[in-house]
Amino acid sequence: MTVPQIQPTTPDQHFSMFSKALFTQIIFAICVATFIIGVHQLMTVGFEQSYFIFMFSVASFFGYLLLKGRATAPEDKSASKNIQQPKRKGRKKSKR
Repeated sequence: MTVPQIQPTTPDQHFSMFSKALFTQIIFAICVATFIIGVHQLMTVGFEQSYFIFMFSVASFFGYLLLKGRATAPEDKSASKNIQQPKRKGRKKSKR
């Protein structure tokens, strides 16, 4: 009976696709939550006092877009090559 050998793992293997998707969803949830808190603070104390919360919401939204873009970038390049150009509609030129 042989004992299976455990292969060493790299740090990249620990941060799998599932955890990247989970991290992206957490960043989006933070974005939405801080935006809602910012709207509440805007109505209660004014824009000057809630500006920091809105900027944190915008920064987390940009982080979400950055993470989402990296996850879908390889697929977009290959998909755009297969798109056919639409045929032009209009009057045909007559040959003289």
